[in-house]
Amino acid sequence: MEPSALRRTKIIVTLGPATESKEMIGRLIETGVDIFRLNMSHAPHDWVRRVVADIRSSAAARERFIGIMLEHLGGELPLWLAPVQAIVLPVSDRFNGYARAALAELRAAGLRVELDERSESVGRKIRDAELRKIPYMLIVGAREQEQGSVSVREHHGGDLGAMAPGELAERVRAAGGVRTHDAPGGQL
Repeated sequence: MEPSALRRTKIIVTLGPATESKEMIGRLIETGVDIFRLNMSHAPHDWVRRVVADIRSSAAARERFIGIMLEHLGGELPLWLAPVQAIVLPVSDRFNGYARAALAELRAAGLRVELDERSESVGRKIRDAELRKIPYMLIVGAREQEQGSVSVREHHGGDLGAMAPGELAERVRAAGGVRTHDAPGGQL
């Protein structure tokens, strides 16, 4: 392959135990990714390692890397990379208007949010969102509409309680889920 067809990319991957990190690095090498600088450093906790690799690869090798990363993570992408960061789930059709208002407020804050307006039970909507591995599920009903809040559930984390949509947007921003180029107009 000609050098002009190669691109240099910096990839940062946060993984679990050191054995998983070594396995991931081995799989990267198997894909034909040329790792020419690798820096592994311990995070504050022993169980998390941060792997920073400068790689030089063709487009096909990057695609293989993405495939391996998706397989390794089991499709559960980090909040900043998830295509849908939150989904608004109205309890019944009566609350679709308030759900749309909450959706608009969260989108204005730069979050990638969807609305599930299906006439299904809330339990079914939550189950479907869990299967889709959406990080946050926002349930809206009569109490939330009166309080101007949303009831927040985290994927695999359970109920986080009621909070205002703006408060949730701040929480996601603090977790690194909103980037300046995601927000409307490139500003936060």
